[in-house]
Amino acid sequence: MNDKLPKLQPVSILIVTYNRVKMLEKTIQYINDRTFYPFRIIVVDNCSTDGTMDYLKRAKVVGKIFDIVCMPENLGQSQAI
Repeated sequence: MNDKLPKLQPVSILIVTYNRVKMLEKTIQYINDRTFYPFRIIVVDNCSTDGTMDYLKRAKVVGKIFDIVCMPENLGQSQAI
C-alpha cells in the first residue's frame, strides 16, 4: 500500500431497529460482506422484545458491529436517530 495516500476515515452506518431481529441479522451480514470502505455499524434498538439485544451483544463481541444504543422505550425512528 502506498504510504503517501491519505488514510481513509471510517464512516458510521446507523441502523435503527425494533423487533426485526432476522432482518437486522441479514442487513448487518450484507453490509459486512459487501462494504470495502472503512465503516462502523452503530445499531439503535428501540426497546425490542424479540431477542434483538441478545443478537446485538453477540454481534458486537465478534466484531460485526461497532456499538449498540439501547433506548429505554420505543421512541420511534425519528427520535432514535
